[in-house]
Amino acid sequence: MPQRGGGSVLTGDATVSNVRLAKTFYSNDPSSRLTGIKPHSLEYTLSVDILKEENTEIAEQGDSYKKKKTIKLWGLKDTTTIRTLFAIKSSGDPLAAWGRIYKNGVAVGTERERAYLSYADFTEDLVFSEDDLMQVYIKSGPGSWAYVGNFKALGIVTSNYESSTP
Repeated sequence: MPQRGGGSVLTGDATVSNVRLAKTFYSNDPSSRLTGIKPHSLEYTLSVDILKEENTEIAEQGDSYKKKKTIKLWGLKDTTTIRTLFAIKSSGDPLAAWGRIYKNGVAVGTERERAYLSYADFTEDLVFSEDDLMQVYIKSGPGSWAYVGNFKALGIVTSNYESSTP
């Protein structure tokens, strides 16, 4: 069975839906019409469709930013604008919580504040590159807790594939 670094084996039909976000796939079925396919290019379009998400609730107490969630981005062409979304809340009014998007440990998003028990979603379009880490950091005011819920990379992926030989 052919293998290539970073590749995976396809079992079953080699359809675009099976390989939508794959780097390279090869079929082990000799009767397959496609002996191998790989993305020729991945195009991202801003939208509200979910590309990746991490939605567990995590709390933090303290007045310095701490990383709480990470989404790894790959398959991007050069630099790509990705729509980010995160939701924060605090342990109560008037106690505040803050959140911010970071890229590879560096603040890139707008600092957001929330002083209510219910979540508020914040979206921002930010530029990322291949293998960047999209992260959300949170902090709280004195005596309060900050909570982060939803954390999402949003957009639509379209792919052009080309045949390749293993």
